[in-house]
Amino acid sequence: MNNSLLLDPIGVFHSTPLKKYELPRQPENEGSIGYIQLEGGKNFEQALEGIEDFERIWIVFAFHEAKGWSPKILPTRSKEKVGVFATRSPHRPSPIGMSCVRLIAIQKRRLIIAGADLIHQTPIFDIKPYIPYCDSFPHSKAGWVDEIAQNEHCVEWSEQALHQREYLHKEQVVFKGDAFQSLQFFSGPNHYNRIRFLQENKYVLAYKTWRFLFTVDSEDKKIIIIEIFSGYTSKELEAEGVFPEKSLHRRYLETFQYTFLHGREYTPLC
Repeated sequence: MNNSLLLDPIGVFHSTPLKKYELPRQPENEGSIGYIQLEGGKNFEQALEGIEDFERIWIVFAFHEAKGWSPKILPTRSKEKVGVFATRSPHRPSPIGMSCVRLIAIQKRRLIIAGADLIHQTPIFDIKPYIPYCDSFPHSKAGWVDEIAQNEHCVEWSEQALHQREYLHKEQVVFKGDAFQSLQFFSGPNHYNRIRFLQENKYVLAYKTWRFLFTVDSEDKKIIIIEIFSGYTSKELEAEGVFPEKSLHRRYLETFQYTFLHGREYTPLC
């Protein structure tokens, strides 16, 4: 029996292009600003009447860059695989997603929204109002997510790491809070959370071209970020060529002298 359904997008989401790992895991309350541009010539201006009085809206969209799917998924925050229908993974039999975002303004066929967990150029299929009394069930059980929440860690920074973060901030390098979300619910390194085991309770988190060395205090449920390192090897930084980003990494290396990380040369992780 073939019950396939062909859907035409009603619009496209636009935002500052970001890498997938820079996006929030779930919609945020505030977050970055983007907009949905609806198609013209379809009376969508009339279809939007009344939506401006809602603070939040649901958007139904396509995971247009997802390739393939698997019946079981290893969630970023979990140690064990679960069925894909028990996750928000974009890799699904029907690659359709939904997010609840904050509606900022409407400009004709353009909806300005905040806190979306969508990538630039995401096709939009539908828009619905968020209605608190029938859309919110805060005391509902949440399966494996509830179990993980009990293992939440607080993230602390050493004086050295704070000093390094301040230095990079002055160089216009800002690490979003989402970069460390995988640390809050750390359950061990895996392919999806960009964390690798180093040695003796030392791990490294990869974020863009920077690396964060951290340790885990399981008893007090703490993650301590010890130092920030460049993701480039010294050989890569010494290579000829003018790359503004590498110039920053070279200056950083000169300011925070290191060549070897705990007895071994530091190499890119991913």
